[in-house]
Amino acid sequence: MKTTKGIIPGKKQHVMLMLIAAAMAIFTYAGCHNISAGSKDDNPGQDVDSVGSELKIRSAVEYKNLQIFPITSEKAAQKDVEYLTLSQALKAEKATVHETGNVNQLSITNHSDEYIFIMAGEIVKGGRQDRTMGSDVIIGPKAENVPLESYCVESGRWSPRGEEESAEFSSSSKALSSRELKIASKVKKNQSEVWSNVDKQQNKLNENVSRIKGEQVEVRSAESGSSLQLALENEDLSDIISEYKENLKQLEQLPDNTIGFAYAINGEVYGIDMFNSSELFEQLNSKLFESAIVEAIAEYTENESAPKAGTADVEGLINYQYEHAAEAESINTYTEASIRDGKDAVFSETKQVSNEDKWVHRSYIQKSEESKQQDDRNQEVIQEQLSAPQSIQNNMMIQQYQNRSGR
Repeated sequence: MKTTKGIIPGKKQHVMLMLIAAAMAIFTYAGCHNISAGSKDDNPGQDVDSVGSELKIRSAVEYKNLQIFPITSEKAAQKDVEYLTLSQALKAEKATVHETGNVNQLSITNHSDEYIFIMAGEIVKGGRQDRTMGSDVIIGPKAENVPLESYCVESGRWSPRGEEESAEFSSSSKALSSRELKIASKVKKNQSEVWSNVDKQQNKLNENVSRIKGEQVEVRSAESGSSLQLALENEDLSDIISEYKENLKQLEQLPDNTIGFAYAINGEVYGIDMFNSSELFEQLNSKLFESAIVEAIAEYTENESAPKAGTADVEGLINYQYEHAAEAESINTYTEASIRDGKDAVFSETKQVSNEDKWVHRSYIQKSEESKQQDDRNQEVIQEQLSAPQSIQNNMMIQQYQNRSGR
């Protein structure tokens, strides 16, 4: 089998764009598995069919507490829509992300004749505060000042940082690096929870980077201690990220038809990202891969006897049965997004409306116990609101709005 692409960035690679005619029956597929950590494959080292003969979950490549399961598609179509990524567009000055003065909304102008795909969780650096994107968005050619849902991943600053331009954002090299952060911004859309989870992530990284390095390390930057972006740029953290990449070099060579990967930490599947294009996956894989490594470092334990996740666990998350139907939302002229928020997992799907409504990106997140406990508490609050007098209900709703918007 020809292998020319990798999750770890290396040589310049040129691959044909492959689209999947993946059945929407992905969530009604019979014989779904429960989501559980530590189960073993029936046939260790073998590929496992996930959805009929269309998707295959390949055996894990692993280092320390991180397992990466490449996912391939057996069906390919002719090259269709090509996308620039946000990183590419900003670097080539083919797009400008504008500061609006609103914490939860930015805007973008596309100077090119190409479509731009922006992935939820991508971080833009600069402006008055670093932000993360709240949803996947497709930006049309020559589009001007298109609104972008955003969440601040840096609290306190509301002015230029150093020599950075405060009216726009300079780059996008990082992405959210914890499932709690992804859920807080993409699903709950709660600014207060985003800030809280940035702080938790920094604390975890401080503890584990210090333990791994054998000396006290502070990943928070003196320039802006609340900035997740600057914490992710920390040199000591970067050293450990490089160590993981060096020991996962096997991922430099993947089949041409690789369209995503699942990752497990400490024996538990945390998440999956798949794209309908192997080319789009190749453009975004290094950012996704590094985010998985950072999350593994934040959750690192020295328990080498901990059970490992298997391909059946990945299949279980893909085929998880949700309690509610997907909630579809029109993001803009070109983008429709839907989310299924279940008790144990979250699924999201993005479609390009003008391209025969084909899906572009599918994401799966297995909720942590902490997230599930927070969901239970939220339900208790809702019940409390429903049973309270109208005046108290109004005050509660105002407070919830302020928490979501960070006011």
